[in-house]
Amino acid sequence: MSSPVARCYASTMLDGATKHALPLFCYPGGRGDPSRPEEGLVVAVLEHAIGIFQRYALAADRDGRLLFADIDTWFASDDTDYPFAFVSICNVLGLDVAYVRSSLRQWRESRKPFRRPPPHPVSHLRAVPAPSALRPARGPAR
Repeated sequence: MSSPVARCYASTMLDGATKHALPLFCYPGGRGDPSRPEEGLVVAVLEHAIGIFQRYALAADRDGRLLFADIDTWFASDDTDYPFAFVSICNVLGLDVAYVRSSLRQWRESRKPFRRPPPHPVSHLRAVPAPSALRPARGPAR
């Protein structure tokens, strides 16, 4: 494992993100010189997008949910018509688009709070008469 990639697996990186998401954040410069400005720029764009994805994945407020929906749409798009489209960035960096998307989904699922299943609906219950010993005694009619 190269040192830039190994550095990414440090316990302090990414605030506890799973190792499945880590390759997204730590591009080791697989093609040529990792310090090429254009590669640095697309890495920065991808890191920024992932940061937004992580920050707003479980947003409770309307603005946060809208921002997450936008970034989720960006990741889901197969558009390659402009240089900062998600697929274009993956192509420049030599990343597998499906793997990155899968990693993001896994990360999001791992952050969802556990929810108990909803209670069973009571509409299927029927009233059962109480045994005579539990019924109140009827007094004389008035």
